[in-house]
Amino acid sequence: MHHTFSHYRSLNPIRRWIRARACREHIELDWQFFQSEPEYKDQLAQAARVLGLDVAAIDYSTPAGGSVVLWEANPHFALHMWPFDVPAGPRRLKRRFRRYHDVIGDFFACLLQQSL
Repeated sequence: MHHTFSHYRSLNPIRRWIRARACREHIELDWQFFQSEPEYKDQLAQAARVLGLDVAAIDYSTPAGGSVVLWEANPHFALHMWPFDVPAGPRRLKRRFRRYHDVIGDFFACLLQQSL
């Protein structure tokens, strides 16, 4: 979703608020996507394994035929810019990042259990 909202990005909070009003439909669709079950979970996990990655942010798209196209797998993704993301408030980014951090924490706890 980064690319969907990147043209609304600004360090100016007033400009972010004004731009957020212009993309309400995108925000709602983005939230619905975030709340849904992961698409192509097995294929994305397999792609990460094939690349030798335990954790990765994978960019993908889904053509009309129902297949999945993987664009990139980024093992060094960053979550630290969320206050400047557009629009952070309406997209509920604080809540999202708590969930991301919980998932990453669960992953590390699982790795720790496996090593014991």
